[in-house]
Amino acid sequence: MPEVGGRVVAETLRATNPTLPVLFISGYDPDPVVLDASEQAHTSFLAKPFTSAALLRALRQLAQTSRAHGA
Repeated sequence: MPEVGGRVVAETLRATNPTLPVLFISGYDPDPVVLDASEQAHTSFLAKPFTSAALLRALRQLAQTSRAHGA
């Protein structure tokens, strides 16, 4: 995203909804800060390229994890 990064968008949205599930997607090596964030509840990371099956799996896992943590 040209104006702001995904991490900033996620932090801004989570200011009002702390349990909002976030899936970071990137074609670049992940930023260590994003990787640290992806180990938190309600957050995951998916590297490009990926298949539609991998995206669906990541979204399902994120949804299940978020429900388990009380989202």
